[in-house]
Amino acid sequence: MTLPDQFVIQMKDLLGSEYQDFASALQEQPPVSVRLNPFKSEHELSLMNSVPWCAQGFYLKERPVFTIDPFFHAGHYYVQEASSMFLDYIIKFINLKNNSKVLDLCSAPGGKSTLLLSHMANEGFLHSHEYDPYRMGILKQNIERWGYSNSIITSGPLAQLKRLDIRYDLILVDAPCSGEGMFRKEKDALSQWNLNKVNHCCNLQKNIMSIADTLCAQNGYIVYSTCTWNQKENEDILQSYILSGKYSPIKIENKYEINEYLNHTYTYRMFPHKISGEGFSVSVIKKEISVDSEYSTLKTHSDHGPGIKFNMDYWIENNKRFSSIIFKEKYLALNQNCLDGFYNISHKISTSHMGISIGSFKGEDFYPSHGLSQSVFLNNNLEHLSMNREQALDYLRASTPSIHISTKNQWLVANYKTAKLGWLKSGGSGLKNYFPKNQRIISF
Repeated sequence: MTLPDQFVIQMKDLLGSEYQDFASALQEQPPVSVRLNPFKSEHELSLMNSVPWCAQGFYLKERPVFTIDPFFHAGHYYVQEASSMFLDYIIKFINLKNNSKVLDLCSAPGGKSTLLLSHMANEGFLHSHEYDPYRMGILKQNIERWGYSNSIITSGPLAQLKRLDIRYDLILVDAPCSGEGMFRKEKDALSQWNLNKVNHCCNLQKNIMSIADTLCAQNGYIVYSTCTWNQKENEDILQSYILSGKYSPIKIENKYEINEYLNHTYTYRMFPHKISGEGFSVSVIKKEISVDSEYSTLKTHSDHGPGIKFNMDYWIENNKRFSSIIFKEKYLALNQNCLDGFYNISHKISTSHMGISIGSFKGEDFYPSHGLSQSVFLNNNLEHLSMNREQALDYLRASTPSIHISTKNQWLVANYKTAKLGWLKSGGSGLKNYFPKNQRIISF
């Protein structure tokens, strides 16, 4: 790997005598790690050491073909870089309450959103926003697979978020960056790196931070992270907020080989020669002064959309914690802890997901949503069809497994062990596969 000259100068200045160890580490293969879903515990992975700063994170000996693992498709784990899992340590260190309001401002593909959902355990409210429509689709898939009930996904220009009446207890800004920490993992990151790109990313980061500042509640936190090491894309982005007295820097005490830098804010950098993970930098600041503290809590609305009489008992367990509505012709089950957040946001910003999507009618026939099959609140009394691994992979290829079954139920849950994969419809011609075609296995 040949590193750009300007990057070498930058890193020698940052690391001093450690630079050669750092450069050697960039020639090594990056580790593979996953984070388990606390509510979907079964898997067939060969776990090795745990990720020190994340209770649900584990390293793997080698990278398996995740595409052909039914447990991957059912959201039993998320393939996530170990350094990014430091967010788990941070939110526990600052004692983020389970019932907090949280915004993941640059959220695709969903690693940090699913980590936040695991922490809040269906109690708090998570708003995940993604600018890019294609990446938003991947984000939706991953959040639906995780199976929780307390999230909403929006998309479009970030500036529209300023219209919201919500102020968040925690805002995560995993900012688009020049990608220095991904050099050994992504060849494009290395070939595209230059100082012009760094400056371009700085402008994006400043704009994103101004929006985060607007939406952060008084005494709320902003966790700002990048996969770069340079100061321009880290400390310099936060400097004005701290020098103005509006925010205070938060020191994250830890026992790990994570370098702490103090330059107006505490910035924590992960280097591949010090920890088992990719490049990552993160800072935490707390809002001390707010000019619009009257919006620090949700505004309550008595109308949450058209209420419906719908037999949720059939589809959802513990249904008393949910309200049912129709949204864009789909029946949804909304966590009652989040109703005001769902209402405030979905009426103002393009929304692709909230709560649990139950399904929709086509004529007189009801078709359950794929997201419902992934929910941890799916009624376990629904009829399931257990499949072996070969049958499960056929199902995930959007083929119908050769299984004959006699049943009076129209809809069955396709299972591989405890992994709920999706729906099968029973009819006069046998079973029909309703696994989403845009998620099917193609290349194996």
